[in-house]
Amino acid sequence: MWLTVVFKLKNVESWADSGHEVAWMQTQLENLTALSILDVPSSSIHIQIHSSKLEHNISGHSFSFNFDRAQGQLTEWISQGQVVFTKDPVTGSALTPSFWRAPTDNDMTSELPYWKRFGLDAMTSQLRSLEISSEQGCVRLNIHTYLSAPILAWGFNAKMIYTITASGGLTIKIHLTPVGSMPKNLPRIGLNVRLHESFDNASWLGLGPGEAYPDKRSSQKHGWYTATTEELYTPYEVPQENGNRMETRWVEMLNRQGKGVRARMSTNGQQVRFN
Repeated sequence: MWLTVVFKLKNVESWADSGHEVAWMQTQLENLTALSILDVPSSSIHIQIHSSKLEHNISGHSFSFNFDRAQGQLTEWISQGQVVFTKDPVTGSALTPSFWRAPTDNDMTSELPYWKRFGLDAMTSQLRSLEISSEQGCVRLNIHTYLSAPILAWGFNAKMIYTITASGGLTIKIHLTPVGSMPKNLPRIGLNVRLHESFDNASWLGLGPGEAYPDKRSSQKHGWYTATTEELYTPYEVPQENGNRMETRWVEMLNRQGKGVRARMSTNGQQVRFN
């Protein structure tokens, strides 16, 4: 919880109207006990596992997950009849670890050539193993892949654990182990997620309402914000990395019917739910 103090003009001045914000400050109050996400009791709901030569399908009362058996990647998530995650036309995956981002003007002279020399813009994924286990109320997929640049002798052993609950929730845990002589720095460490195009309204708890990067984060306030996907884009004169919001606790992407997906960080992994 944050306390926000704002100083505004009471009267009209020659340089600003009444109500103009002159200064502000924020301080974090003592953390309150967080509310838990209520889940549908899972003991009485059955999860089905169907496997073919091409994919594994995990399904329940109102949801379905598809995993590619050759690549070990999540390719589709359907919940309550709505497509949530869908295949990327290039990678064929709906969710994959990524170390690349669009470069900025500051990256062009030194970092960009260095990153490309290590092939960070062309990483590939090779499946090493895929195991499925079923427990009371959930199905767990342990997937081991090797992420590397073509030809070069370095990469990451990636161990991804997908836990699917009987109520349709998804928790993702990823452990990366460097292999070989890796670059001294990376453009980013994250996940590329291919959401259905209907989710074009964002809500988030974190810094905003504008961009929040290390060099200008102090200009943004902690709070709850909403924006369309178009409004999240910053039209720089030279197209480059843009739109980041640091210190985000959770984010929702909703469609026009108010249905959508929420992702939040937790001590146990990245949690994603469709509501």
